[in-house]
Amino acid sequence: MNKRIVSLVLLGSLNFLQANTNDEFINFALKNIHERNFHGCDDAVKKIFNIARGDDMNISTNLFKNLNDTIKLTSTFGYKNDSVYMEAEIRKKDNKCYVTQTSILNFSNSCIEYAKSMQEFKFATQNLDYTWMTHYDNNTNMILKPIGNNCLVIYNINWVN
Repeated sequence: MNKRIVSLVLLGSLNFLQANTNDEFINFALKNIHERNFHGCDDAVKKIFNIARGDDMNISTNLFKNLNDTIKLTSTFGYKNDSVYMEAEIRKKDNKCYVTQTSILNFSNSCIEYAKSMQEFKFATQNLDYTWMTHYDNNTNMILKPIGNNCLVIYNINWVN
């Protein structure tokens, strides 16, 4: 899995993976939400997991009892030493699906190098040992944290399906 491509797909900058989705991962995610009696946002789930690739995937779902309008998906997927941790919360309201998605990736280069490669983002602020950056077009947050010679990258994105 090329993490640069994953990063861009998370931002919706690339759509070519839509046609090359891993149906096994998507079906696994859909099965999980349907078993929790959450229906009506299948297209949002497909969009969330359109980047899922790798040797393994796991999903846990959380749903409030007596409230079937919101579900939280926590998943991991990818390859050994090249994996993605993702949380997505989906809320159904007025025939729309509102998604908040957080993805965490670990890159083997420095945060400075990574930030330079992500020209779609501009610096927002420095907070403690985190660097906050904002996407120029859609205000997606990218938060960088140095860990040794590596960089932990956190993306936060919201969208409506």
